[in-house]
Amino acid sequence: MAGVIEKRRELLDLMRECTLKNGFFTVHDIECVTKLPRSTVQDWVNRLADEKCVLVKEEKRGRNPAKYMARSVMLQSSCKRIFTTVDKDRVAIYHECRSAGCAAFCTYHHSLAKGAVFGGHREGMFLIEYAALKDGISSGGKGGDDGNGNANESPDAVKIGSFPLSAVGISDVRREGDMIVQQIRCFGGPAY
Repeated sequence: MAGVIEKRRELLDLMRECTLKNGFFTVHDIECVTKLPRSTVQDWVNRLADEKCVLVKEEKRGRNPAKYMARSVMLQSSCKRIFTTVDKDRVAIYHECRSAGCAAFCTYHHSLAKGAVFGGHREGMFLIEYAALKDGISSGGKGGDDGNGNANESPDAVKIGSFPLSAVGISDVRREGDMIVQQIRCFGGPAY
């Protein structure tokens, strides 16, 4: 039994390493490194997928092998969910954060970024922001950046990047039919 547990740990470590390096792994990747038979590696991957330690990123298609990801290296948003309420041309944006630390981080950086937001405050695990609503398709995000994450599409665009710039901010809030679309720009770390 100890040998099985050790082999499981070894394979999971290798799967995590491949996922971090390539964004995914295939059975062949693991087979080449471990020198185990392909069927044995496939059995381990299936077992770990059943245990939800490994996720199927892409199913097998023709000659293209299935791609998998180690679950423990998946990025997680600092927000549990974001929802918006609308009153005529004003919106209230509610960010439900995973922790008080996430809420404090986003409160600070969103206020630093300004962008489409004209006010806001924090209530426990919620960051509540207010913005004016635009109608139709915005040009936001089409102008690109200067290579440092700085927006150059319009003079009032939110500037995002390394310190002293904000790490995250809402650059645009608009109505498209029955939908409210928010464009949130971010740069690395917890914001990403």
